[in-house]
Amino acid sequence: MYNSYTVRILTRFWNKVIYYYNYSFIKAVFSRLGNSISMASSGSVIKRIFTNKASLIEKSLIYRFYTAVINFIEKISDNVRSSFNRLKEGSILCRVVYDLTNGKEKLITTLSVSIIGFGLAIIATRVFRGNIISYTNIAALTLIIIAIFCIALSNKSENIIDNSYIVKLVKDIFTIDDGGDKWW
Repeated sequence: MYNSYTVRILTRFWNKVIYYYNYSFIKAVFSRLGNSISMASSGSVIKRIFTNKASLIEKSLIYRFYTAVINFIEKISDNVRSSFNRLKEGSILCRVVYDLTNGKEKLITTLSVSIIGFGLAIIATRVFRGNIISYTNIAALTLIIIAIFCIALSNKSENIIDNSYIVKLVKDIFTIDDGGDKWW
């Protein structure tokens, strides 16, 4: 079903847990306890209220208040969104932000330049305070080097990300296998 060793191992583990639980002392205790409670509450009015098909939550005043508040917040957010969409068309700032983040390469370059600026600001403030060599400066310098490396490889970033073993592992966990051997 899944082309993933992780899901396969977790499924086998879960099947073993279920198998051992079916023959365990805990299940025997819980089943006897559950049978006693269901037998004791067979004619209970409270049990009928909680097991009724018509949901008590939907009939309650708190639920009605909650849905009214959520609907009000949704209307406000829709109004704010529509007003921002009207203002966005003539906005220089929105156009600049869109141009800087349009596409993976531009986004990586923009984030890398921001990280470089952040790292330089940290180093400058630490140097002005008299802390020339510190762990903070080393961490900021490391961030700057990584950001420069990202800028240098920004045009190849899509290939690097797509060929990454970690990305492939995460994709394989959530990919449904259409064929192959049945491991279950």
